[in-house]
Amino acid sequence: MYKFILAFAVLTIFASSCTIDPCMTKGQFVKGYETFTDKVSANHEDYSKADWKAKDDQMDNFVDQCYPKHESNLTDEEKKTFWIKYFKYKYDRHGRNVLKAIELDVKKFEIEMDQAMEDLFDDPDEDLEQIFKEVYGDDIEKALDDFQKGINDISNKIKEWLEEGK
Repeated sequence: MYKFILAFAVLTIFASSCTIDPCMTKGQFVKGYETFTDKVSANHEDYSKADWKAKDDQMDNFVDQCYPKHESNLTDEEKKTFWIKYFKYKYDRHGRNVLKAIELDVKKFEIEMDQAMEDLFDDPDEDLEQIFKEVYGDDIEKALDDFQKGINDISNKIKEWLEEGK
């Protein structure tokens, strides 16, 4: 009987460890998000539509569930890293259509990204331009123009939504 109880306890612990929520602790969230985004970045060209659907669901969980849960405990540097990896994921996922995808996320998750960028980066436009140059190299000029227009559009839409809510 003792062996049965011990085996059941070990199986229960093993099963629960396989389903640990990446949001459980700040450390698990940060590490899980880093691992996830790095893996997507390394393999994004090989993903099928079904693979992307699963990846998008994971990203949605990180943005919609985990980030808000741990935001107050994250350092500014961790927040910056989160959003930089978010933009990288979106670019890997959507290429030049990245701005439309981000705009949809802003609507979907009601993320006030414009304010978050202003709070975290000294000069958001310059900092994001440098990030894009490092990541995308020569293809950056068109992407930056599109990105700047998209940020302005998103900012204006957020302001409109806030005004409508008053």
